[in-house]
Amino acid sequence: MGPLFNVDSFAELGDRKLYGLRLKHFGAFFDAQWRRSDFVWGRLDAAHHLLSLFNRLTSEQRESFEERLHWAILRAEAPAEGGEAGGEAEEKARALRWTKRQLAHLKKSDSDILNRVARSDDGQGTMRRLVEAVLRLLSATPPRARTTAG
Repeated sequence: MGPLFNVDSFAELGDRKLYGLRLKHFGAFFDAQWRRSDFVWGRLDAAHHLLSLFNRLTSEQRESFEERLHWAILRAEAPAEGGEAGGEAEEKARALRWTKRQLAHLKKSDSDILNRVARSDDGQGTMRRLVEAVLRLLSATPPRARTTAG
């Protein structure tokens, strides 16, 4: 989980922390916040893996850099909570609150997550548009195959 979220209760999430991999690889299509979450986790994971390439760093230096990078990523990515931006401590607290909410939501089962979306107005609209798109695709006449003069 990295130096900020090295918590046993979230260790089992692994790739399930990505909505895009959940719900048969269509999870990120349902909710803009889910896509945002996936991008944040991608940046956090990239920072972790890229820092491992710096062989000249001690493990303590690498962990320190990773922690600073993770805080910078989270402060940049966590949505604003109204009002003006505060100091560094307030920004870290905001980023940590957002991340903990995301992690708690990600611990839910796929069916619980999908049911929440299905009951929301946005989720119902997304599902309606998806069904309409599939029906348009299925009712479309396929193009005729071209024959080549040989």
